[in-house]
Amino acid sequence: MNINIVGVNAENKTQLIDKYGKYDNFIFIPDIFIKSINERKNYKIWRGSRYSAKSWTKALELLINCGGDSYFRAIYARVTQKAARDSQFQLFQDLLSRYKILRNEFIIEKTSMKIIHKKTGNYLQGGSFENPEGLLSVPDLTDFWCEEPISRDGSIDRRKFEDIYGTARNPYGITTQAHLTFNPIAKNNFVYEDFYSDNKVYDSDSFEDIVANYYDNPFCPQDRIDYLDSMKKRDYTRWLVDGAGEWGQPEVQSP
Repeated sequence: MNINIVGVNAENKTQLIDKYGKYDNFIFIPDIFIKSINERKNYKIWRGSRYSAKSWTKALELLINCGGDSYFRAIYARVTQKAARDSQFQLFQDLLSRYKILRNEFIIEKTSMKIIHKKTGNYLQGGSFENPEGLLSVPDLTDFWCEEPISRDGSIDRRKFEDIYGTARNPYGITTQAHLTFNPIAKNNFVYEDFYSDNKVYDSDSFEDIVANYYDNPFCPQDRIDYLDSMKKRDYTRWLVDGAGEWGQPEVQSP
């Protein structure tokens, strides 16, 4: 697929869209992610506030890679099967419907949440951490997208993550990547412990770490900007997490 990814920010958004927006093969993403698109490290972490387009951009990146010239095979998952279907799988379908250049390139298998590129045979396979067996059987993987490994309802544990990512390998010499996208609402999880704590396992140079917030997203709707800006006044502690993308530590409000 002949697709040009263009990074835009609040200052150049109008100029670049006026210049390239008439072409179907130009797709715009927040400029903060542009350096990451062709990066291959074992771990790519995108964290930050709500409405920063982390998930939207990640789904787009994976679809484009799926239609590229190189071998690509990815799995994607959330904590539950329903969450993966309602969010990641739906997001892939929305993007395929939105962009004309992508629209007729893929086969969508709704029951299995599998998305296959017609020409390359590359594909994306969905699943969950509550029922990981289907993901463990996918061979020759290049990528694994873990969406919201940290949530207010609970976080995935290291064992389940390792069970899935530990199977990610391929015979083509392609670096296997784990993509993690989340709002860093809590520190009591393996992601913080392994990558950010004082006793972290990984050096900061060994993985990609992008902090993206709503003010980094030039496509963020004004009413959402107003909502988070007002949160800064009414609940500053929560805004530091939901708006500024800082690590939080939720308290139990109703024991």
